[in-house]
Amino acid sequence: MASELPTSRRRFLAGMATTAAASLLGSTAFAPGAFAQQGGQAPIMRPIPKTAEMIPAIGLGTFETFDIRPGETRDNVREVIRLFHARGGRVIDTSPLYGMAEVCVGDFVTDLGISEDIFITNKTWTTGDYLSDNSHSERQLRQSRERLWRDQIDVLQVHSLENHDQVRHWLAQKKAEGSVRYIGITQWSPEYYDTMERLVNTGTLDFVDNMGALYGELPDPAMRKRMADHYTGLAGVADALKQPPYPGKNYGGVVTWPFPQAPQRT
Repeated sequence: MASELPTSRRRFLAGMATTAAASLLGSTAFAPGAFAQQGGQAPIMRPIPKTAEMIPAIGLGTFETFDIRPGETRDNVREVIRLFHARGGRVIDTSPLYGMAEVCVGDFVTDLGISEDIFITNKTWTTGDYLSDNSHSERQLRQSRERLWRDQIDVLQVHSLENHDQVRHWLAQKKAEGSVRYIGITQWSPEYYDTMERLVNTGTLDFVDNMGALYGELPDPAMRKRMADHYTGLAGVADALKQPPYPGKNYGGVVTWPFPQAPQRT
């Protein structure tokens, strides 16, 4: 996420690492006290810097695992969303590039009657046929809203910085119109830190997502160790790390496991 104040490279990288580690996204409809009264442990909350809106620090991703082909069993994924919500989860992240993920999320949260509780973070990956052509972005947003069964998307981000100079201005228009609440950018590779830093310093972004910060060089080695110690100390993580990232799935894209180290910066 981004603040309106200019930031140094050191603060920017540290902020990206913290954001990636905490997944600082959440729901306006979430009341942690109510969940605690039901016998559960209230999730950790964090404020969105631009608005001070308090949100849960943990969300649910949908890459690959929610890309279920028509005719395949989906009940297990529906149960994941039901349990996620029942235990205080509110943030679900998806993308048009995740195959059927948007369809699954929209169907399940609507069927479960929890759509109003869920805070959707989505992405857009579009180019256009010519400069200033926003028709592709418009079609993709319309399709996402139909698949997710909602008029307003909570967060819409430029996926992997694709055509960001054009799409960011279009996103600002969508935010002003009210069809999008927050706007941002995503990019997994540390190679794009310079570009992301420049965009953060414009003061126009609400969210920034860069998971690469967890795997690349950090400005403070001690910070990296603290993050790793905290993560590996969580219950069940040791067993989870022994499993492939997406059991039963084959992904032929650019994502590899383990993640490559970030290139050395000069």
